[in-house]
Amino acid sequence: MQLDMFNKNEPQKRRPDICSEKQKLQRMKEDYERYIRSAEWKNKSKAFIKLKNKKCERCGGSHNLQVHHIHYTTFGKETLNEIEVLCYKCHQQADIERKQREAKKSFDRVDEACFENGFRTWMEKQHGPLADRYMEYQPDRDRYIEWLESKNDDPYC
Repeated sequence: MQLDMFNKNEPQKRRPDICSEKQKLQRMKEDYERYIRSAEWKNKSKAFIKLKNKKCERCGGSHNLQVHHIHYTTFGKETLNEIEVLCYKCHQQADIERKQREAKKSFDRVDEACFENGFRTWMEKQHGPLADRYMEYQPDRDRYIEWLESKNDDPYC
């Protein structure tokens, strides 16, 4: 409960849709752990391993097989093409690769945001208050890219 800033005596219910990123991550981790320990997942993973011929899809080994989620987009509703059957060693490597892919996606989003912010600033200098009208104009975008490429320092940020 949170106190209303205007009436300190009246408690105000905290909105359930507002929570910190840390709480969201904690909830996701708890959901993951619950699902991975569930009978549903145990049955699914046994079926996946059987369907994949009881062999590691990377090295061909048949000991200590585990099911690896290639991504978590469809977590809980995964299909055969969204998982890999891997031995423990290959699973560890696959987890590292997935984290690297996710980090690259995150970096790409930041890189794209830097590009767009730089382009907006450049457009404002080129077109002043009319910049918004030309933001989707491809020749300006091409000229901006040419200008970036002509610079020697960090082109985006």
